[in-house]
This record gives sequence, C-alpha cells and structure tokens, in this order.
Amino acid sequence: MDKVEDIRNRIKKDKKNKVFKILSVVCGLLSILLGVLIYMKKDQNASFLKNNFGINANFTKVNENVDNVLDSLFTFRTNSSGVKSVNSNVIYLKSDEDDYFYCEGSQIPSLDYGVVYLVKKELDDSYSLLVEYQNSLLVAYYNVFDPLVKTYDQVKKGDYLCSYNQTFKALFKQDGKMIDYSEIK
Repeated sequence: MDKVEDIRNRIKKDKKNKVFKILSVVCGLLSILLGVLIYMKKDQNASFLKNNFGINANFTKVNENVDNVLDSLFTFRTNSSGVKSVNSNVIYLKSDEDDYFYCEGSQIPSLDYGVVYLVKKELDDSYSLLVEYQNSLLVAYYNVFDPLVKTYDQVKKGDYLCSYNQTFKALFKQDGKMIDYSEIK
C-alpha cells in the first residue's frame, strides 16, 4: 500500500513540475517578446543593428501595427461624443507673430490621430493643451479657450480640440527636436 501511495505522490509532483516548467517557458518567451518590442519602439530605424551587425531593418510599419492592435485593445476614451470634425485637409495658417497661427473658423482641428496628454487652465483663464500625434509629433497649444477634449482622449484627424480668439500659439516637437510647422513629416 505504501508503494501505491509513493507512486501517487510522484505523479502529483511530476504534474506540478510540468505545469511549472510550462509556465516558466511561457514567461521567458513573453519577456523576450516584450524586450524585442521595446527595442523596436525605441530604435525604429534599427541604427544599433545597422552599425554593429550590418543588418538593414526598419520597424516603423511593425510599430504602427502594434500600436493599432494595442489601441484597439486598451482604448481610454474616444472623442466621439458630439464633437465635430473637419472633412478636408487640416491646415494651420501662420500669423505675423512667431509661433502663432489661425485656422478657418474659430476652432482648432487636430492634425492627425493622437492622444491628448494635458488640458490645463492657466491664470489668465485661457487653456494649454498638449497632444501627441502619430510619428512622435508633440504639439503644445497655448492661448486657447473652451476645450472640447479631456486628458487621455483619443482624437482623429480633423476633430476639433478647442476654440481660440484671433490667433493661438503652437509649438511643435518631433523626435526630440523643436521644429517649425512647415517641417512636420
């Protein structure tokens, strides 16, 4: 009877060990996949691979696909609750002052698909908005009023962000560098 009990105990331990081994392998593969995805996001042009191994690769298309899949899985809030959009091309017209712009109408449309990261009321009762668009374009809007979006809202190209009086200030940053509106990719 003791032999039967020993065999049962060994079988239980073997099952536990198999499950543990399978979970260890799955966790290991997931951590490798996560590491590769992080590298592909940080080094889209694969400069490390080009410089050290002579491998020509470009991860921008892969990153767009991964972003689209993750956005569909983990959507914060979409900005579709009664917010109007522009159907034609979005163009900011330069004012006489540096970094000041105006648009057709009195509302500012978004340049592309993006996420609103900041909506802040300033001391002069105006608002500041910070929106990150695709292609790592970050735009800060100043001297605007009546924001139609909230923090972490997702916007589509042409969705109205807010209103402005005569002109608004906009600063553009892409790939870590301040750029002019005409340099947007």
